[in-house]
Amino acid sequence: MLMLCVCVCVCVCVCRPYLAGMLLVSDNSATAACIAALHRGGMLPSKLMSLFQSVGLPTLNLNNTQPGGYWGGVYATRNRSSDADTTVRVASS
Repeated sequence: MLMLCVCVCVCVCVCRPYLAGMLLVSDNSATAACIAALHRGGMLPSKLMSLFQSVGLPTLNLNNTQPGGYWGGVYATRNRSSDADTTVRVASS
């Protein structure tokens, strides 16, 4: 639980300057800056995925990110049956 709290705090602190641009006006440059900051903070690639899983979002993925801020896509996978997945592209840069 402590690790979860630390991960959430790091994500919020690192991305805080970019959140308004990302969420209010869908500014891709703000998202790229946040991705770069998450890489610098050591949250990407693996720690953020662990955070998603720990808060009940195991199928949410942030793929193909680069330390310079490139992000290849946000994907959510829904299990429709035990042997088939449907992947939905949520966003990309």
